[in-house]
Amino acid sequence: MNEDFALASSNKSDRWVDVALAALYRRVDDRVELLVARRHAQAVRGGLWEFPGGKIERGELAAAAAVRELSEEVGLDADALMSAPVALMVVEHSDPELASERSVRLHAFLAEVKPNAIPQALGASEIRWISVEDLAKYDWPKANASINAALATRFSL
Repeated sequence: MNEDFALASSNKSDRWVDVALAALYRRVDDRVELLVARRHAQAVRGGLWEFPGGKIERGELAAAAAVRELSEEVGLDADALMSAPVALMVVEHSDPELASERSVRLHAFLAEVKPNAIPQALGASEIRWISVEDLAKYDWPKANASINAALATRFSL
C-alpha cells in the first residue's frame, strides 16, 4: 500500500468526506502517550475525542494533509516529528443519523513527536496526552473504534 494513501476524491458527487488524521505519540519513561483532542461542542460529532486531523483538500495526498492539519490543529509542523508519519490504516464509516458528514473515510497515520514538542489546542476545545490504556475511557466517534484497537495492539506491552 502507498504510504501516502490515495488522493482525496475529485468527484463532487462522492458521498465520502476524506479526512487525514495523525495519531501522535511520545515516549515518557517506559510508557507511550497519545495526543487526543476534543472537538468543539458546536462541531459535527461535537464534544467527542479524536486524533488531530481534518479534511483532505482536492488533489492533496493524505500524508501531506495529515502534516498540514497538525500545524492547523495543534501547532506542530513536520520539524516536531521524529520522522515522516507512517500509514496506519484507512477506515470508512457512515453515521446515517447525522445531518452532514454522514460518511467519512479516515486516513490514519502514526507519528512520534520529539521530546521538546509542545502542542496547543488551536482547532479543538482541549488537548491532552493520555496513556494507550486510557483510550477506552474517552468518548470517540464510532469511526475511531478500529483505529483505537490498532493502536492498543501496536503499543501493547
